[in-house]
Amino acid sequence: MNLLLKNEFQKIFLRKKTIVLLIMYTVIVLGSCLFLNYYGLGNYSNNTPQVKVNSLNLPILVAKESFFILNFIIFPLLFLDSFSGELKSGAYRMTLIRPVSRFKLLLSKYVSQIMLVFVFLAVLLIVSYIFGYMMTPHVDRITFSKPYMNLTVFESVLYTLSFYALLFLIVISLLALVSVISTLIPNSSLGFLFTLGCMIGSVYISDIFSYFILPGQYIFNQLNNLNILFLLSTGIIILCGGFFNFIIWRNKDFFE
Repeated sequence: MNLLLKNEFQKIFLRKKTIVLLIMYTVIVLGSCLFLNYYGLGNYSNNTPQVKVNSLNLPILVAKESFFILNFIIFPLLFLDSFSGELKSGAYRMTLIRPVSRFKLLLSKYVSQIMLVFVFLAVLLIVSYIFGYMMTPHVDRITFSKPYMNLTVFESVLYTLSFYALLFLIVISLLALVSVISTLIPNSSLGFLFTLGCMIGSVYISDIFSYFILPGQYIFNQLNNLNILFLLSTGIIILCGGFFNFIIWRNKDFFE
């Protein structure tokens, strides 16, 4: 298992696309920081008034503005590269001619992609916190939504980490969705279009799935008015996606 994980990490970071997208997103995060700092105002959602940018709220404001690009473009591309890209290139055949468990191979791909998600979210969080500490006004307390939520620095950090944790949950549900699509549709371009179609189309099924389209705004509202349906929907997608993909992998002929 350790060798499979090591192999997956090597493939991820040897791809030029991964490095280019990571650099591009870092630039986007810095641009969002500069933009928000220049105007000095931002808003957590369309239902809340604008607030002054400071060292404590910048990571959430930047995430709200830039996470859409991660969720809608960057992560689908990287996930598809890992699954359907290797299926099309024949990399699976080269791996499976050795005595390797299909379940362990699939699990190593999930774990490696989850770690890649951590890298991108860490860039978003760390860059925005450092920029906020160096360039924006410092405050000792902050109110994110409700007047009685006057949080200390430590409490605001916990609030921000909760915000990012729910964003992470959305991405993992997206990973489960993309993994199934990529196994059924080996062509990466078609898989990407189909993924976008599923994300957009899900909103017409129920407003619950709007977290695929407006993740930052949706999560902010969730932190203040937690809806159990959000946790249920993401949990079902993750469990069902992983289960169905395992069934597909167990029966799929990778040597055809």
